[in-house]
Amino acid sequence: MTETTKFWIKVIIYGLTKVHPAIKKMEVYEKNGEKEKEFALATKTVQGWSEYCINVAECNLKVNGLEKIPTDKPVLFVPNHQSYADIPVLLYALKDYPFGFVVRKTMANMPFIKQLFSHFNCVPIDVTDVRQSVDAINKTAENINNGYSMAIFPEGRRTFSNTPEPFKNGAFKIAKKTGVTIVPVYLHNIHRMFEGNGHQLGKGVNASVNILDPINTEGMTRSDVNTLNEKVYDMILNFSKNYTE
Repeated sequence: MTETTKFWIKVIIYGLTKVHPAIKKMEVYEKNGEKEKEFALATKTVQGWSEYCINVAECNLKVNGLEKIPTDKPVLFVPNHQSYADIPVLLYALKDYPFGFVVRKTMANMPFIKQLFSHFNCVPIDVTDVRQSVDAINKTAENINNGYSMAIFPEGRRTFSNTPEPFKNGAFKIAKKTGVTIVPVYLHNIHRMFEGNGHQLGKGVNASVNILDPINTEGMTRSDVNTLNEKVYDMILNFSKNYTE
């Protein structure tokens, strides 16, 4: 049995024994209109799941710059997108800053993920459907205005690389709508934990989550969207070029 197979068996067992019972409790909270209890349990559950995944994967994960994250208001995390492992890694690294994700509709509809993330302020987005994409941006802005931090991958797809690709404007349209503080995040070597190794587990990989300087977007206008896009992209790109482990 390969290490990758062992990993998935352990993760599935954890899901059945720990996550599934918690989802049933979330459904009760949702039915009773107890939003805060629902979100708190969802947060605890996804963080436990992500920590378990990181520990079982046995990677060496560093987290740098947490002190830069504002704690008195919701923020919009904007990380580069290397692989599916980005989600549990970010949940683990930012466990003291609960947030929901904007995730591709194909992933949001996966069994288990769909059930869990529906209670976690996650917003599915279909990048091939303009109307649905607009609805997703509006729903994300609504979550932020209700006091919840969010995260969105501006590349719109996984790159399997440490070099970010050009960003789409969705994240920055959300900023224009809400005036939310953007927190750029550079992910390094996360793709090597799984997909960058031919879909085999990359045990012992040195990877990191790096928080960059926050950007205030209060008062920005539609004409500022492209400029903000370029600014955040350049920050992450330049950091990636100069980053040393």
